[in-house]
Amino acid sequence: MFLLGSFFLNACTTQKDNQYSIEEANIKLLSMVILKNSECNTNKQMELIYFPIDKKQIDLCFYEVYFLDCNKWNNNLLPESCKFLNIQLK
Repeated sequence: MFLLGSFFLNACTTQKDNQYSIEEANIKLLSMVILKNSECNTNKQMELIYFPIDKKQIDLCFYEVYFLDCNKWNNNLLPESCKFLNIQLK
């Protein structure tokens, strides 16, 4: 019984722990845009996200944009991980 109870307790906290809040997700993604704008000498803006997202998805997008070359960034060619999150640049 104890194992069953601890499994459900762990399952409940794990899902929330694996997600960024809306505010955290936007801060992380906006910092990615600012970093890449600085590197590529651009002034792109990102539409805000309005729902919590798994940390792994946000982190993958962040790191793939970090390693993206400026030519792709300038032409709004975002990695698939960012397209999956429906990130839009203006």
